[in-house]
Formats: sequence, C-alpha cells, structure tokens
Amino acid sequence: HGVCSDGKAGTGQCECDEGYTGALCSECGAGFFGSNCRACPSCDWYGEGWACDDGRSGTGQCRCSGWLSEASSCNACAYKLEVETCKHPAGIGQSLTLTGSVSLSSYSDNMVWTHVIGLPHPHVYYTLTSTSFETESDYDFLYVYKTTIDGTSSLVQRYSGTAGPSLSRIDAATVTIVMETDYSLSPGSFTLAYTTQCAEGYFGSACQPCPGVLDTGYACSGYGVCSDGVTGTGVCSCDASWRGLSCDECAEGRFGASCASVCPGGQDIARQCSGHGDCEDGRQGDGRCTCDASYFGRACAGSCPGVGEEAGVCSGHGVCADGEMGSGECSCNQTWTGSMCDDCVFGYFGPSCTACACGEHGQC
Repeated sequence: HGVCSDGKAGTGQCECDEGYTGALCSECGAGFFGSNCRACPSCDWYGEGWACDDGRSGTGQCRCSGWLSEASSCNACAYKLEVETCKHPAGIGQSLTLTGSVSLSSYSDNMVWTHVIGLPHPHVYYTLTSTSFETESDYDFLYVYKTTIDGTSSLVQRYSGTAGPSLSRIDAATVTIVMETDYSLSPGSFTLAYTTQCAEGYFGSACQPCPGVLDTGYACSGYGVCSDGVTGTGVCSCDASWRGLSCDECAEGRFGASCASVCPGGQDIARQCSGHGDCEDGRQGDGRCTCDASYFGRACAGSCPGVGEEAGVCSGHGVCADGEMGSGECSCNQTWTGSMCDDCVFGYFGPSCTACACGEHGQC
C-alpha cells in the first residue's frame, strides 16, 4: 500500500497510498476505515467536529453529537427538528428526576416533579402510557437523558390522544425526564410504567451476562448464540467449528487459533487419521496425527506388511517403520529376509530359519 524510498539516496521510509499510514503502511489514516481503508462519508455537515468511526477496525459510521445522532451522515436532525433545536434543545415545561424506590407521587400544576424509582438492574424499559397522559398542547416530547452512560439523549414523541405507548431504553441507574410543553399537565394524569428486559447477551431475571461476555465482550465468545432474555437459560449454541460452555474451544477434529482447519481424514472422530491414530486438535494443536502401532503416514492411512494376518506384522520376524514419518518397511531379524520377513537368509533353513550344518564340504 505504498512505495519505499530506496536506492543510494533513499531513506528506506514508506510513502503510503491515500488512506494508509504507519511505518509499514498497514494502518488506515484519519478519515478512512475497514480492511481496505475506504474513505469515510462526509459527517461534518454543520462544522461541529463530527467524524466517522475510522481505523482498520472502524465501521465508517458517523459519530454525531447532539440530536443529530440518528442521522447516518449527521446531515439531518432527529425527528425532523430544526438544526438549532438539535444542537441546543430547549428546556421549557415540567421536569422530573427518577432515582430510588418504585412508586409515583402526585404533583402540582406548573411545578417540577421529582421522584425516585429504584431499578432492579441496569436493563430497564420505561413506557409513557397513552390513555392517562392529558394535555392541552398538540404534541408532547419526552426527552430521556442517560446520565450515567455517555451523555447522549434519546427522544420519544407522542401526539396527544392519538398515538400508542412509546418506549425508550434506559441504561442508567438515574434518569431525568423532561416534559416540554407550553401548557400545564392535568394533576394525576401522568403515568410512567416500566418492564424489565435484558440487553442482548444477558439472561435471567437478574440479567446475568451470557458465557463469554466478561472474558471477550461477546456472548458465547462471538462463536455461537446465547439463550438470552429474561426467560433465557444462558446456554450457548456454538457454531459448527466451536464447542465448550463459552464456545471458546475447537470442535472435535478441528485445530488452529480460529478452529478453521480440519484434521486429516475429516472432523468425524471415527475418520480422523484414517481411524488409526489421534489428531492433535484444539486451538493450540497443529493437526498432526499420532498413528497407532503398525500404521504410518501423515494421515495414518498406510498399514505395515502383515497387519491383520495370523502371522502378524512383518510375519513376527521384524520391526515395521510406522508412525507419521514412517515408511512402512520391515526391518527383519538377523536370520530372516523379504519384504514381510517371511524367508530365510542364505545359510539358514526351516520354519525357524535354523543355521545349516554342512561345514566346508557341502551346500545346504
């Protein structure tokens, strides 16, 4: 991704192509993202310093501020508000802060209502009910400030008397809700309800993290699907190449850091190493076969002479060169010869290859 300054007068430094940077031109420059360092979209429409998620691991999506966070290029206000409203939302009407125990209290017209709602855990949905929210204005906005996460805000809009309940996800122990309207709310008509919902990758009534979340940041280590949600069991269903409670181990018959390689003979344990050996599988394995006795070759597919026969390997009169690096040839005992060690060497005779006794005056 670049040209080296070589030659006698060269510096040895790389002049990187557009979009690349670093001593080896192996990283994306500012404003470029992904494995091929593509150019980011134009995010800074209004001169607020908005940029994209760049770098090799970046997504190229715009990181917008204010109320423009839902626009892919930061070029439009969320919910079709005016640009200045997006940047600097007004703070009119009534506001209330919720922290603590689960209950609601009454309030007075034109007053700030502050009350405490305790969260059973950080993954909670708040619902603005439609049947009990009465006002004289044509529309109302519910701004939800996530005060303990990243400072960004979300907006729930409900037209009075017409729309159904609106949901806004809260991932904070303390939230502030601001009702923005030029008119007073009717006493006792504002109702806020909540239901517990686990975030993706969390399960059970206490929204515990699925296996792999704490260690890798991903449910099932990113190699499976977790049974999540309030009614979930937290059990991982691993992808075909993986196994284990957290899907962080290679499946039987696979090896390598990414478990992408298959042992000789196949992933099925009955076929690995031709069924005549053990494969060195797993994330630290190299896929090599340790052959059973009397079998040889990389996949243990070769068998020594005499395997399965009554006389035995090398006819019982020698040793076979078996194993992954073996040739499968017999090294015969002193009095035997032949590819299967089933014949006597010169000067020996009979079923036990006994030495001849002819002396110097005869031939055996």
